[in-house]
Amino acid sequence: MQGNNTDALNQSVEHKHNAVILGASGGIGKALARELVLRNTDLTLFGRNQHKLDVLAQELRAEWLRTDGIQPGRGHTDSARFEGMPGRGQVSNPAGMQLSVKTIAHELVPEDAALCHFFENMLDSELRHADIYLHVLGPFLQKPLAASTLEDWNAMLFYNLKLPALCAERAARYMAERWESKQPSGKAMPGVIVLFGGTKTDTIHAYKTNAVYASAKTGLAVFAKSLAREYAGKGVAVIMICPGIVETEYVTEEQKRIWKKLMPQEAFTQPEQFARAVCDIVCSPSVLLFSGSVITLDEGLLL
Repeated sequence: MQGNNTDALNQSVEHKHNAVILGASGGIGKALARELVLRNTDLTLFGRNQHKLDVLAQELRAEWLRTDGIQPGRGHTDSARFEGMPGRGQVSNPAGMQLSVKTIAHELVPEDAALCHFFENMLDSELRHADIYLHVLGPFLQKPLAASTLEDWNAMLFYNLKLPALCAERAARYMAERWESKQPSGKAMPGVIVLFGGTKTDTIHAYKTNAVYASAKTGLAVFAKSLAREYAGKGVAVIMICPGIVETEYVTEEQKRIWKKLMPQEAFTQPEQFARAVCDIVCSPSVLLFSGSVITLDEGLLL
């Protein structure tokens, strides 16, 4: 058993994983970045605020140095699960291994020309090397249909359907190419794409105050399942996760007052708790079994 763990440790230097997170400067994205660092993963972080990204990068590097890399034996993960999955287990930091955290700030406006520029000049080169792609960006809109404007529709469909779909398809293409090229050597590792839905958008529902947002997110579930089908058998897992109410800095005090009553224990999901659950799925040695799933992580939210 010790020999197997040592082999995985040695291989982890060569196969250290790379994750790209779009929407990493705060909230769930920030929590995911922290959790992935604890799982031996290099990061490329996209966000709108360069200062926030730089501060996060400094914090992640400090945490890496303070803990001497990944802490073995954390309660929610058994490192033995990760034999054969080098770089995704919780192992000690090998001598000389460095943590890479790259930050890229960009204010993406909902226009096709801006999207093309973003793809070709910023995102594409990062996706070519990504083993994990997490698309967290997805602004919320709370308006009844009668008050929703054409601009609202365009923005919600752009940020919550068009953008994540195009990014995920590009990532899947590169992951499948790497999988095919490494299959003969026996070193092929599956790529993982996680898209994030909205609360209760795992299936079709009616909404009184956020139908535009939910329509885009529900459509994203159709896309996620379709992408998983297209890349089945090609070493790419595509998963959509629908959170409940996660207590981030983006939730207003008024929203907390109203939404708290919907939680079974009148307590919100914490970002760190949510990130651990997501990363347990992402880092599972059986992650390909999850491909095509729309998973709800909402603690039994009362809606």
